[in-house]
Amino acid sequence: MNFPIGIATDGSGNAYVADTYNHRILKYTSSGQLITTWGSYGSRDRQFNLPRSIVVDSAGNIYIVDGGNNRIQKFNAAGQLLVKWGSFGSGDGQFDWPRGITVDGNGDVYVADANNNRIQKFNSGGQFLAKWGTKGSKDGELSGPVSPVADNSGDIYVADAGNHRIQKFNAAGVFLAKWGSKGNGDGQFLEPSALAIDGKNNVYVADTGNNRLQKFNATGQFLARWGKKGNGNGEFDRPLGLTVDKTGDVFVADSENDRIEKFNASGEFLAKWSSRGTDKGEFDRPFGVALDDSGNVYVADTYNNRLQKLNADGQSLLQWGGEGSGDGQLSLPFALAVDSSGNIYVADSGNNRIQKFNSSGQFLAKWGSFGNGDGQFNMPIGIAVDAGGNIYVADSGNNRLQKFNAVGVFLVKWGSPGSGDGQFDSPSGIAIDGSGNIYVSDTGNNRLQKFNSAGVFMAKWGSKGTDDGQFNTPFGISADKVGGGYVYVTETGGFRVQKFTTDGAFVGKIGGYGSALGQFITPYGVAATKDGKVYVADSGNNRIQVLSKESTTTQAVNKAILVAGSGPNLRPRLWDEIRTITNHAYDALEKQGFSNETIYYLTYDTELDLDQNGVFINDGTPTRSNLKKALTEWAVGANDVVVYLAGHGGSWVFKLGETENVNALELAEWLNTIQGKISGKLTFVYEASRSGSFLSSMKLAQGQGRATTNRVVIASASYAQNANFLSSGVVSFSYPFWSGVANGQNVFDSFVSGKEIIAYDSSSQTPLLDDNGNGIGGDATDGAVAKAYTIGKGLKHAAEVPTLGNISVVLNGTSGTITIDKVISTRPIQDVWAIISPPDFNPDGANMPITSLPTVTLSRVGGSAGSGGDSYSTGMNGLIINGDYTVTVYVTDDKGNMGLPVSQGMTQTNGVSSGPVLSVKANGQQGQVGIKTTDTLTVTIGLDAAGSAGINADWWLVAATPFGSYYYDTSSDPWMWKSGSSVTYTGPLFSVGGFSPFVLSGLPVGIYDFSFKTDFNPDGGDDGSIYSSTVTVNVSQ
Repeated sequence: MNFPIGIATDGSGNAYVADTYNHRILKYTSSGQLITTWGSYGSRDRQFNLPRSIVVDSAGNIYIVDGGNNRIQKFNAAGQLLVKWGSFGSGDGQFDWPRGITVDGNGDVYVADANNNRIQKFNSGGQFLAKWGTKGSKDGELSGPVSPVADNSGDIYVADAGNHRIQKFNAAGVFLAKWGSKGNGDGQFLEPSALAIDGKNNVYVADTGNNRLQKFNATGQFLARWGKKGNGNGEFDRPLGLTVDKTGDVFVADSENDRIEKFNASGEFLAKWSSRGTDKGEFDRPFGVALDDSGNVYVADTYNNRLQKLNADGQSLLQWGGEGSGDGQLSLPFALAVDSSGNIYVADSGNNRIQKFNSSGQFLAKWGSFGNGDGQFNMPIGIAVDAGGNIYVADSGNNRLQKFNAVGVFLVKWGSPGSGDGQFDSPSGIAIDGSGNIYVSDTGNNRLQKFNSAGVFMAKWGSKGTDDGQFNTPFGISADKVGGGYVYVTETGGFRVQKFTTDGAFVGKIGGYGSALGQFITPYGVAATKDGKVYVADSGNNRIQVLSKESTTTQAVNKAILVAGSGPNLRPRLWDEIRTITNHAYDALEKQGFSNETIYYLTYDTELDLDQNGVFINDGTPTRSNLKKALTEWAVGANDVVVYLAGHGGSWVFKLGETENVNALELAEWLNTIQGKISGKLTFVYEASRSGSFLSSMKLAQGQGRATTNRVVIASASYAQNANFLSSGVVSFSYPFWSGVANGQNVFDSFVSGKEIIAYDSSSQTPLLDDNGNGIGGDATDGAVAKAYTIGKGLKHAAEVPTLGNISVVLNGTSGTITIDKVISTRPIQDVWAIISPPDFNPDGANMPITSLPTVTLSRVGGSAGSGGDSYSTGMNGLIINGDYTVTVYVTDDKGNMGLPVSQGMTQTNGVSSGPVLSVKANGQQGQVGIKTTDTLTVTIGLDAAGSAGINADWWLVAATPFGSYYYDTSSDPWMWKSGSSVTYTGPLFSVGGFSPFVLSGLPVGIYDFSFKTDFNPDGGDDGSIYSSTVTVNVSQ
């Protein structure tokens, strides 16, 4: 993320983030797994210019304030543009820097038109309805209004930023109340920039200038506050976005820290989504990297003002430092070097000094101060140690190099401002080869200079440019310590690493702007090992990358084909889950050396940029012709080939889209074709219901293509089983499988990871692996090939998964509690949740994926997040059906690593025999119905209370439609459907015969879902057992 501002959540708990400076929208699961992205810079449809604010309506549509384009864009949940409105100006429906948006229960839209100092009101189609506000500080007047938000009664709250207050209006714009003034006391504000309201009408305010959140009740009474300026957990640097999800958790766009933070309603920090961090093993703009003789890696974690020590696998060993000027404290450490005794020398740039530590982080010595005298510095940002223990410093601001002995005694200096031989313009990196020669990144002159140990000029090469051997801001530099070695140079402006001989002859390069493996965003430090591994401080991505010996010359040709099938409109909806796991696969493959050029991605997301480099990664939509081309043409000549399909499936068929399928026999034919045209292994992974039906077709006949030992076939379920895509796809076979691949596990161990995770769910699903070529899977002889094979480079990434302790499930009437006695993790915990399989659970039918089961989130009981040994607990309600329940608890850390679940059963004997049955029909038909634009649509609903008759019900009958939410109001006379999502009824559940709440004519072409639900439990809460039914109407011309 790059300066996120807007954030909103939908009814499923998914979060949408306006990644403002990247001009795009990011969609995450509630626990932070990326689902998709869309948008790019521009003014065309689906493009953005500084998107600032987001809101999601009750039907799941997303409204985005496209600030720089002075317009609103409205999308459906799949990211398809529905309507747009607005232009620059001060007329009705025009905007001058809109900065906030909300939708009320009637579906009306309110926009904070900041520079026009007003609020504008529209209907859901963008038609102008009303406006209010003028420049000023009186009641109802506004100064730079932002972030309107609607409460459950339809009143509108506005952050009146320039007046440092909150104002409250009714839906017609009539002033009701105000609170706040400029200051930092409780209830005071400094440029409040975002508001959110929870289900109890409590108001949360992002008090941006004070770097904190404040919480009030609906009348403005102060309740709580939390946060301060900083980048630690629970701290903020200009929080500009805010939302509250349906469970009451608070999400904050911590804009300057480029992250999202998550809190509970009391302000307790829960999690964060960011590439930056302050925990061990995390970085905030690392600039320097160095290696000791034991292979340990030292990192100048520059913006965290600390040093970190890691082992060769990236596991954190030690951290020390902290902002300041005392001994051992640091101010923007830019570079570091290690001598033969393991001592570490640090260019403490902000303090204009050098500090020396031992390998345990103990302070030993310091020297230097600001100035241009001998031994003084002006931004020292490069440092190196020679074989004799002498220290060389790139004194950048003074355009010179200085040499010291090991205790800091000044020895010699050379250099002056200029572009002549031996002169410098902001020198940065410095390195020494095995012969004692010195190499300097002469950054401002876009060249390298080479000197002998006495500082005598020897050579130079490079000029400004993008060709091989040219530079755009060269910075870090490293030289092999062996004779005849190589010199490696990072280019912060060129986003690459170049490799040269010690005489300046170009050898190779790797890079490009982005976040994929081998791509960089402002790379700074670099360090090379004797065996040719290259460590790069990829500062803009807040990571250290390790490049293999061949990375800067020729990469091995492995290829992968990913298919995110079925699409956004195929029912039942599975698109978010498919995107989550397929994008996770893409990320895993990139961690193992694949790139956009070696991954052929077929998806209906046509504007997907997972590499954050402005380049869309999709190669086409999932069609039979595109898949055949990828397999039989594009992949020809590769070493290993990986094929992954995810989506709706059935017996011997995979649903590529709404109307196009591929069957097992034709896919097997294409796989056989490519098998004979590659030199390595073919791995086929298939995630869908009844995916195991494909195995028999994948068998290679004797003598056909290459040896059967070069093929691994994996199916997520057997030939007669439905597949699980629970928790937005995280609880599936594929998600942990690809996590294993990402962390460098072999294929068999990755398969076992997926199989173990999915085995804990009570619904039967048995993943299968066939690598002996007999087309069966699960044989005693299967697994040998997969155990000896890793996908891609097999790079190990530090990944200690969290561990769940003992589970306790206690049933008390129709309620209960779930407790985990301890959760152990070396990283902060992202999410702990439980999935409850009720006795009356029944999949929708053959081939239907399982996407929804009752789910509750466990909260930490005492301790601090991720401290290790914390207990977690939650309550559960609505356990009214007699029979056996299974409760399974899952855990992920902040990097998405999933621990092994724990499970326990319980039996209800004091409930009822069966739950209610909803019947929803469109023109007399259930499921999916097709009509014409000229037809009349009649939606009919019936409710059979069945064995639940007499049970107290809450949210008794609610409808979510493309035109907003409605509830059946049983308190009115007569009973009627009303707009909104209010509680409809609390009392004994009873049956209702079929009636027609919706009769519609002239519907435009499109696909429309009409979903009805009843949710009941005896304590009157709204978190009980949910029973729902949906009818899908496909309107054609």
